[in-house]
Amino acid sequence: MGNGMANGMADGTTRPGKSGRQKATEALAALEAFLRAHDTAGTTPDLRRGVLNLRSLCKALGVSRSTANQNPAFRQTLDAWCVAKGIRVGTETAQTAPDVGTANQGEVNQPQALQSQNPAPPTDVNDKRTIKRLESDLGKERKRVAELEKRLAESIAQNSHLYTLINQYKARESFLTEKGKGEKR
Repeated sequence: MGNGMANGMADGTTRPGKSGRQKATEALAALEAFLRAHDTAGTTPDLRRGVLNLRSLCKALGVSRSTANQNPAFRQTLDAWCVAKGIRVGTETAQTAPDVGTANQGEVNQPQALQSQNPAPPTDVNDKRTIKRLESDLGKERKRVAELEKRLAESIAQNSHLYTLINQYKARESFLTEKGKGEKR
């Protein structure tokens, strides 16, 4: 056992939670089950403009975004599945990043499967829901902008009125200082 610190802290107590290796293994198992379920159902995970949304994937799996970036087995499994399905991944990795030395006129070196397929416009149910949600949000924002423009117009009118009052008070003050304050006749 050694010094008693293999799975614990300096004071000999054990750490709550799981080790990084356990978390990585569980994340990989969850990803594989998730991808199998989508293969079986014939669906795809959340896509944004034809690109796999890693944030929503990680949220659905209950893992952090760093898992997708730092766990090589997780990333290789995900990349292989995406290449097989012709789906692009949301963030670039070393395998999908542009090769600066060989890219010509803005071309990006992509895996062979992605070069041969152009992603179709999104038709997923999630995309339709997203469009509806965005349209709803747009309507709300337009109402908010209209309300703010109305408040701005009211403030401008009020400021104009206040400037008129200030100018009247200045004129009275100037008149009173020039003529004196109540001279007796």
